[in-house]
Amino acid sequence: MVRRKYLSLFGAGSLATLAGCIGDDDDNPDDDPDNPEEVLPDTDEWPLEDTNDQLAQVIGAEDGVQGVWDFDDGESRYSMEVFLFDNPDEAAQAAEEVPPEETWDISLAVGVWAIWARAQRGDEGRVDDLVLASPVVEEDDIDYED
Repeated sequence: MVRRKYLSLFGAGSLATLAGCIGDDDDNPDDDPDNPEEVLPDTDEWPLEDTNDQLAQVIGAEDGVQGVWDFDDGESRYSMEVFLFDNPDEAAQAAEEVPPEETWDISLAVGVWAIWARAQRGDEGRVDDLVLASPVVEEDDIDYED
């Protein structure tokens, strides 16, 4: 009897372990960033220079951060702000309504994240590359206007 219980428990535990290993990684919520800083790009092409906490509650967000990237001894400077919202609808509304259009080159929402990015100094065309370097943004998320 004891042996059967042990084998049953061992078998059930093995199946549960295997079940956790099977599946699409895109559906795994553990792979999603937990805080805005994890949404900021920090790659060889876009090495993150500095971060600053943002007053997220002012716009109804849970948390927020600004990232800064400097190139060419400060001749080119890019910034991105990322805010975490309770739900995708709030993020989309904030991305559309909160920032004045003239201050940001890109404004978008991806899931619960509202993201704004701009070239403070430098090539505005590279802002797309910065945003696409974020682990949550894909090409389809950016609305290219003519």
